[in-house]
Parts: sequence; structure tokens; C-alpha cells
Amino acid sequence: MPASNSLMLDIDPDVSTLPRIVDERYSVTDRNTIANTTSISIVVFSYMTLTTAAKDIVSKINHFKTLKENWDSYGALPTSADAINEAISFVRMADRNLLPFYFTAPGPNGELVIEFRRGHKEAAAYFNPDNTTELILSENNQTILEGSVEENYKDLLQFINA
Repeated sequence: MPASNSLMLDIDPDVSTLPRIVDERYSVTDRNTIANTTSISIVVFSYMTLTTAAKDIVSKINHFKTLKENWDSYGALPTSADAINEAISFVRMADRNLLPFYFTAPGPNGELVIEFRRGHKEAAAYFNPDNTTELILSENNQTILEGSVEENYKDLLQFINA
């Protein structure tokens, strides 16, 4: 790679956070730390654009950040920031793979669930506060598979998109 003082940024158009730096040789904590002589190249790829369904799910997941302890009046914990971040990353990947989003909700123990549905096939992906995941595939109310999202993602794709 030729020497340059240019930075390439990974822009997330759906989240109002500062962009992450792709080239790890640079560390930028806010926009004011970028020197006037530094040029910034912003590259936005079309695959980064989410479908309307995925945008709706991400919006709902981001709303879970506002939940306080006892949000359900039964002692529920706020949704874990780690679970939220992992779930949003998962939504982006699932959207690229044309999974049909159905529902998302916070859970009482700081977890959240994202559900997919196509016909009689359903899938539920759980993102837990301890950074574990769970995936349950079912058809006609019969469980087909239980495991982690990471180990069974291909099974999810084949099951729902078949």
C-alpha cells in the first residue's frame, strides 16, 4: 500500500455515531483530532444499505438502549449494550442474506431476540448479556434445531430461505 496521509472511513448511514477507522494505523477519537492537512475518503458501498424491514428492526433495537431497570414492572434488567451491538451486526448480515425479519423484543434478563418467519418456518436468534447466542429453528411448532447463532448460521439460511 503506498504511503499516504489519507484515512478511509467505514460510514454507517443508519447510526448517528462517529465512523470507525478501517485503516488501523490511525486512531481518531473525534472529528476534531483530524489534522487540517489530512484528507478523508468516505467510501459507502451499496451493500451497506439496509432494507426497510432491517432498518425498522435496527431502530427498535436501538430503542432498547433507553430501557431502565424494571422496565416491565416485574424487575427486568436493561438490555445489555453488548447484546444490542451484536444483534445490530447480526441484522446487517441477515439482511444481506435476505432473511425475512418478523419481530424483535428485549428480554427480562438483559437479552434480546430477533425472529424470522416464512410460511410455517420460524427462527429465533437470542443475544445474551454474557455474549452468548442461541438459535432455535422450528416448523409447524416443532423444534428442528437448537444451538448457537455462530455455529448454526448456515443452517438458519438453508432452513428459512429453502
